[in-house]
Amino acid sequence: RSFFGYNGKPMVFKNAYLSTPFFFSRMAVFLGLWVLLAWLIKRESRRQDVDGDLGHTSKSRKYAAIFLAVFALTFTFASFDWLMSIEPLFYSTIYAFYTISGLLLAGFAAITILVILLRRRGFLPEVNENHLHNLGKLVFGFSTFWAYIWLCQYLLIYYANLPEETIYYIRRMQTPGWKALFFLNIFLNWLIPFALLLSRGAKRSEGWLLLACGIVLVGHWIDLYVMIFPALEHSALIGLVDVAIVIGFASLFLQSFLAGLRKAALLPKRDPYLAESLWQEPREAPDPLA
Repeated sequence: RSFFGYNGKPMVFKNAYLSTPFFFSRMAVFLGLWVLLAWLIKRESRRQDVDGDLGHTSKSRKYAAIFLAVFALTFTFASFDWLMSIEPLFYSTIYAFYTISGLLLAGFAAITILVILLRRRGFLPEVNENHLHNLGKLVFGFSTFWAYIWLCQYLLIYYANLPEETIYYIRRMQTPGWKALFFLNIFLNWLIPFALLLSRGAKRSEGWLLLACGIVLVGHWIDLYVMIFPALEHSALIGLVDVAIVIGFASLFLQSFLAGLRKAALLPKRDPYLAESLWQEPREAPDPLA
């Protein structure tokens, strides 16, 4: 409770929602739903690898549609609980869109890095430059989408000029250390990736993609750092403990990822749409004068 700052008198009307039992109950529900739906989708894919039944594809689609709806709703409240409630008097109507845009950008960047590394190790020989091009377009597009949502939130709060909203930016833009990280965030999450991936050739290059996606992941970490720590009166200086925490969680993720690779094939060999997805040869553009 002291970490999230729920004990002040102005918070009386939010005490029930932000109470410790209800807070952790919601967290358990959110994580439980995400794990359950992800497990159901993975289960159908593995069963299809065994029997090749097309019915598993239909079930996977249904679970995926449910997951999208459930995740959009639950992640909205999760972002309120885990991030925005650290400053309980602050409120932004576009906050959930901002956190989801950052999540998608970092997610596609991480997927791109993993695909390239697996391809280099010989585990994904089917992946070619056209697949990389598609991943590059996703990173490029969601980087711009993140910047658009960032600007929308800033302008909405700037023009409304309400004290309970503007304090969020005052803490980050008028404090010397935080000001540098605040604007560095824009460069790492948008300006640099945008410039690096602007050309078609860069989106098809392993080297350029690794560089751009690595910068995006660092930028997403800086973004979360700037969202969380100014409210805790934490120093803007990134310390060894902060870096160690990131390395620790990254190591846990890689351990889980590598353990999963040992249990199932990387490609769903009996998926009816596998051949179609692997065929990514460029097509000739039609002659407009023909």
